[in-house]
Amino acid sequence: MNLSKLLLPIVILSCFYISSIQCQNAVNNCTYSADGYSYNFGQLATLSGYYYTKTNSDGTKEIYYVNVCNTAFGCTLFGGPTTMNACKKLPSSQNLSLLATGHFDPMPTPGNGAYLSYVHPNLNMTVSITLLCDKSKPNASIVSGGQTRNDLFEFTLSGEKACGTLI
Repeated sequence: MNLSKLLLPIVILSCFYISSIQCQNAVNNCTYSADGYSYNFGQLATLSGYYYTKTNSDGTKEIYYVNVCNTAFGCTLFGGPTTMNACKKLPSSQNLSLLATGHFDPMPTPGNGAYLSYVHPNLNMTVSITLLCDKSKPNASIVSGGQTRNDLFEFTLSGEKACGTLI
C-alpha cells in the first residue's frame, strides 16, 4: 500500500484539529470593526494557506504560503511550526511570521477591507497583508506580493469576502 495514501487522511484530520484551536485566539476570532463597517475575515482563512508564486525579472521564482487568521499548513508540511501564518518556500525555506501576533488596521476607504500585519519577533520580520474588497471575485486570491525590504513581506489578498458590512 502506498504510504502517502495512508498518511493523507491523518494529515488532513490533524490540520482541521489544529486550525480549530488556532482560530479561537487568532486576531479576536478574525473579526474586525472600523469606520462603521464590520468584517468577518475568518471567511478568508483556508486550510493550507494561499499559495503564491512570484516570478522575478531575472526569471527566478519565489513561492510563498500565506494565510489569514490561521496557520499556513503549506508551511508545516515542510517542517515549519504550526504557529506560522506565512512562509517562503523557494528559493529557500524561511518562516516569516507568527499567527498569534496579528493585528488589523483600517484602510483609507471605509468598507474596502483592512490591513493585517503579523510579525516574527525573533527574526524582526513583518508580513503585511492588504485584505482588499473586490465584489467581482467570489474566490479570494493573492494578486501581488513578495519581499519589499529585508524585514518586510507585503501581500494583497483580493476577494468579496474582504468586503465590510455597514453596521
